[in-house]
Amino acid sequence: MRREKGSFWWKDILRLHQQYRGIAMCIPHKVRHISFWDDIILGRFFSMKYPNLYSFAKEAVISLKRVRESENIVDLFSIPMTRQAHNEQLLLADDLLELNSYDHEENDELTFIWGHTITIISSPSDPQ
Repeated sequence: MRREKGSFWWKDILRLHQQYRGIAMCIPHKVRHISFWDDIILGRFFSMKYPNLYSFAKEAVISLKRVRESENIVDLFSIPMTRQAHNEQLLLADDLLELNSYDHEENDELTFIWGHTITIISSPSDPQ
């Protein structure tokens, strides 16, 4: 008999995490705490906005910070890819250019669907 490990309390909390992401849009600046595929960025989940490209992603869980720091966006995806995925990659490059125009000195923000905004303050132990 195999027994699951981990706290049932944390498992319940993590189930709600996806729902939370659906009501909070990220306004990225330092991008330390933002999931590239699973957070709402520029009004959409990138995993849903670019479903063909997402299927070729080498990492299904990656931060926006790591994507921004990559020297070549092509390195984040398996090659060869379909024509649809390639077209989505070109559109994604435009979105990344838009994100790079944000002020990188400010803290990230979350804006909820009811209009309330909170600032995510980085702790001193967070990597720069």
